[in-house]
Amino acid sequence: MKDIDEKELIKLKFAICLNAFIERNKELGIKANDKKSFINGLRKLEAASGVSFPIIQLASVANRDIQLTTTMRLIENLGIQSEEFFKMYDNLSEKEIRIGKERIQARKRNAK
Repeated sequence: MKDIDEKELIKLKFAICLNAFIERNKELGIKANDKKSFINGLRKLEAASGVSFPIIQLASVANRDIQLTTTMRLIENLGIQSEEFFKMYDNLSEKEIRIGKERIQARKRNAK
């Protein structure tokens, strides 16, 4: 994406992947009729990872640059392997990034 600088693109791609795995966990919990075992929201991720909600929330909308240790704690507590997370991260298409950016911007507007 040419209209976004490299650091902002990294934060955006991380946010897109984080949100995608949370959504995936929601769907898995619904299918398994077990919403408690899956990290399906930012508050549950906070409780499981020990990372504060404001940090997670800001990272989920690409407004926070987090450290590698924090990144790994979040990924591991989503119940996935880091390679699965980063495979999605590396394979995001420009279309997926554009759509993800639009969704994140809509969430920001709705939060105001």
